[in-house]
Amino acid sequence: MGSLGGGGFTSFSSTSFGGGGGGGGGGGIGNFRSVSTSTKIINGRKITTKRIVENGQERVEVEEDGQLRSLTINGKEQLLRLEHK
Repeated sequence: MGSLGGGGFTSFSSTSFGGGGGGGGGGGIGNFRSVSTSTKIINGRKITTKRIVENGQERVEVEEDGQLRSLTINGKEQLLRLEHK
């Protein structure tokens, strides 16, 4: 069996229900937010995937070594503006 260069796997998941925060349209059950985060080390690079579901909208962010590499909102990949320093 091969190894994943550096190995290791960490996963964290949380779900929170909240009211508060801002006014806005009536009705509904209030705000719902679910955040699931997983971090993997692949070939020495730290890859973090964060899945956020809030008010019926799903957002998936993929970071590599702290830099945002991919953003998907409701299944549609978003174009990122890359800053070169």
